[in-house]
Amino acid sequence: MKSYLTNVKKWRKEESKLTSKLKSLRVLNNINQDRMAELLGIGKTTYVFKENGKKEFKLSEVKKIKEIFNLSSSEVEQIFFD
Repeated sequence: MKSYLTNVKKWRKEESKLTSKLKSLRVLNNINQDRMAELLGIGKTTYVFKENGKKEFKLSEVKKIKEIFNLSSSEVEQIFFD
């Protein structure tokens, strides 16, 4: 049970990293969730789930986010894979 709780805590910590990094980037660029979903070609609810770490982004969506914000590969790694 202890190992399960440790994994849940670790997952929540990773989830919050993605949420804060991606949300910060989106807000700094004056893009709301509706617009972001539109740019990615997905529904707003789906985008919200993905931004909040409840669902994973597809590789094609990560690539679009990279293009939208003109991110380097290392910046993408920091947002999605750190």
